[in-house]
Amino acid sequence: MNKLEKFLSGNIYPLLISIGGAAAWMFTGNLQMVNQGFIIGYLILAAVILALFKNTSHVIPIFLSLLFMVNIKNLGLRDIRELSFLYVVFGLVVIGLAIHVIRFRHEFNVGYLSLGFLLIAISYLLPMLYIPFSKTLLAISLVGFLYLAIYLFFRNTSYGKTEQIMKHFFFASLIILAQLIYGYTKGFLSMDLTQPIGTIVRTGLRSAWRIGDLGYGIINDVIIFFTLLVAGQVYMLFKYPKQIWLWIFPILSVIVVILSGSRGGWISWAIMLAMFYVLVIAKGTKTQIFIASAIAILALVPMIVEPRIPRLLFQVFKQGGITNFDQFTSWRLTLYKDAYEIFRKFPYFGGGWTYKLQVGNSNRVNVYHSTIFHTLAISGIAGVVAVGVLMISQMALLVKKLNIYIGIASIAFLTTLFHGLMDNTVHMLIYTILTIFLFVAIERDDGIIEYEETKTFPFVLE
Repeated sequence: MNKLEKFLSGNIYPLLISIGGAAAWMFTGNLQMVNQGFIIGYLILAAVILALFKNTSHVIPIFLSLLFMVNIKNLGLRDIRELSFLYVVFGLVVIGLAIHVIRFRHEFNVGYLSLGFLLIAISYLLPMLYIPFSKTLLAISLVGFLYLAIYLFFRNTSYGKTEQIMKHFFFASLIILAQLIYGYTKGFLSMDLTQPIGTIVRTGLRSAWRIGDLGYGIINDVIIFFTLLVAGQVYMLFKYPKQIWLWIFPILSVIVVILSGSRGGWISWAIMLAMFYVLVIAKGTKTQIFIASAIAILALVPMIVEPRIPRLLFQVFKQGGITNFDQFTSWRLTLYKDAYEIFRKFPYFGGGWTYKLQVGNSNRVNVYHSTIFHTLAISGIAGVVAVGVLMISQMALLVKKLNIYIGIASIAFLTTLFHGLMDNTVHMLIYTILTIFLFVAIERDDGIIEYEETKTFPFVLE
């Protein structure tokens, strides 16, 4: 049993789990059952690990892979209304957690973030005092209590610290990286390749290379998840400073974000990369400073040598022009006005999740593409207070536990909060679960840092 737990604590295990997750996502259409089979298999594996081991951090790589393994196009409200595959998934999770709790009986501690998650959970339910009842509204409104339950469970049962979750984030980031490279390649090959390369690239950037919906989220959402996970890649650079080949992952990550055509992603990553560069200058080795500076300079060379590249990127960024600011922002001003109107009608507790469904698509709730406006619309002033309490708790925890690795995580996290001004973040299921895993680990951090100077291949380093 000790050997098995050592394997689960190593690097091969999360690597294999991530490879399986990336492969499972690629099975769609007539092969959708294979995708679902992978998901059920991963859940059974998680249940077994939960039943055998007291430390639940061993199942986090599985759950991270599961978040990005679902590939159901147009996933929406009908999957909540019907007794769908998603309920089977939820049932398996509950069984595994119940077995673990009964067997190990951990000591209970509320943690730093409990109040914030509790207030958010309550704020989701309050609109039901006056909004017409529906099973769909109830199911979505209970998600807040799901967040609280996940936080309390892992807060009291997971013993992994910041370094471990950053390692898990690194391997999880490879899942999205592989998915985007695969999707871009598939989309590129499906285009009319007889057209000029500029036309092909422009079309690809504007359509996310025809993979705008990855099954677990649209491309803009995926870039937000990726932004948080890429902290794991930067962690690996600092943890293994002599492993120069690890730089290939952030380089590829920057490329796939540019190719995504996500303008919010472009802005956020420009800011994040600048902050990471300052961190390298301040805390990195001479070799790391040289590599980071060389990459930054080399990235500018194509822009200078071929002026059509920056012109093409600017054309995609301005999206037809900036004279019509609403159109330039992909109709966000209209969404913000709609959100504000709902807030004016229900100022204290908001209009709830299903008050206004997505225009032209009754299978989707309306997302207001801003954490601030989305909070005002669905939960009003109560929601703003709840989100404020959670964020203050998160910031206080980051400051209290700050070290180099938590600093890396903080840069990625703060970048996603900035992105949340343009796209909703705090109220997204996958994003919130990622932050729960991150902050649970940070709460357990003791500030001790160990730098690995060995030249051993880090995937097998123990």
